Amino acid sequence: MRSAYVDTNRGQVVVQAGATNGIVSDVMAPFNVAISQGRCPTVGIAGLTLGGGFGYSARSFGLTCDHLIETTMVCADGSIKVCNKDSEPDLFWACRGGGGGNFGINTSFTYAVREVSNVSVFQIHWQGVNACKAMLAAFQAIMPSAPDEFSVRIGITVNAAGAEPLATVNGQLFGSVSELTEILAPALSAAAPADQDIKEMTYWQGKDFLADLEGPSCYAERSRYVTDPLPSEAIEVIFDRLAQWPGGGSATAKLFSWGGAISRIPRDATAFVHRDALFLASFSVGWPTQTPSDGAQTELEWLNLTFDAFLLYTVAESYQNFIDPALIDWQTAYYGENLERLMSIKAVYDPTDFFQFSQGIPLPVGQRESSIVALEHPTWWKNPRGSTAVAPTISYLS
Repeated sequence: MRSAYVDTNRGQVVVQAGATNGIVSDVMAPFNVAISQGRCPTVGIAGLTLGGGFGYSARSFGLTCDHLIETTMVCADGSIKVCNKDSEPDLFWACRGGGGGNFGINTSFTYAVREVSNVSVFQIHWQGVNACKAMLAAFQAIMPSAPDEFSVRIGITVNAAGAEPLATVNGQLFGSVSELTEILAPALSAAAPADQDIKEMTYWQGKDFLADLEGPSCYAERSRYVTDPLPSEAIEVIFDRLAQWPGGGSATAKLFSWGGAISRIPRDATAFVHRDALFLASFSVGWPTQTPSDGAQTELEWLNLTFDAFLLYTVAESYQNFIDPALIDWQTAYYGENLERLMSIKAVYDPTDFFQFSQGIPLPVGQRESSIVALEHPTWWKNPRGSTAVAPTISYLS
């Protein structure tokens, strides 16, 4: 179920649920139309959409789920539902950010497309602690007033214990190179980059330029949203933690620009609640694929301690598509005040909790089965407060 086609008369792209970002892009490119997508061509469009979905066009176009105008689902009772604003509107609302696998099996998606032309793209590197700090402080000043057409991803990585950090900053502007250079000027003057590549090209060439083509790997990632520019002490926390990386793989601190068109949709208009952030911040660790199953504990402990140290500068919200098995408050962090409505929709379309997993939308308390359903966290889980205690079993009780 990987096919997709563009309906030029209706300004839509219709996609089967097995299609990837790459397949959908290849179908839309000849027509010069697009939807918001991520930078990884192998990511499935279904999961991307159901959990929100963002990329370099999101500040201009909104999230992937904001393009969704219809989806077809197989529900727990075997019925087939066509969901849009007029048919099964509650279920349609839940599919725009309520997470995959919660309400049924989505088999197809229909999106409203946007015309695209040329973009200016960039990739810039800064090397060393002082240069990376200056760059990061500069982007804190750039983003609150940046135009919607501009987006950026900042990644600061250390690859060995005691190694100097390397910042990789890339992004896109729906505009000219001169306009892009003007936006980037404060960061370029704050510290001399190790190298830079800024160019104008077609939207589709830009998507290839920015694509993440890394293959499968072992990693874990934890996220939190930031609503205001990071103060200097938060930047110090990031670099202090990177300096304490024990090695054995790599560690990265990331900031993804938010806002723009994403923030102009009310928090309750779709199930996706994270509308008023400035950045999505995340920390990730990776380790060699040949590492024994119990051999990444040091890296994961670093991740959890780093996440804990950074919480002070965030709001209690996390991105549901960066699924986090160690997140204790996941219900509120993923869905905020939209959780109660999601639970009510779950009760209507899946009253027996057939579609169930460890971080799945639960039934309302009064409708949960009387029997205990034990859902264990992975054994690598560590308490984010620094303890090595194993996470408690989650039990749903009536």
